[in-house]
Amino acid sequence: MQNHQPWSVPPGGPTGDGKPGSWGGHAVPVVAYDARTLTVVTWGALQAMTWSFWDAYCDEGYAIIRQ
Repeated sequence: MQNHQPWSVPPGGPTGDGKPGSWGGHAVPVVAYDARTLTVVTWGALQAMTWSFWDAYCDEGYAIIRQ
């Protein structure tokens, strides 16, 4: 099941970084992407996020490389 609204950067710009009211973050696997959004798994559900959200909030990434 996918949530209805993609995660996106709020109109006032990125928020968080441990500031009061921030939810923090967690690791999520990216399972699909296209030109508009990435799809991640979070808390057992599929969730879309915009590329601008990815650019603003992603601080590290890992890739599985098969030989």
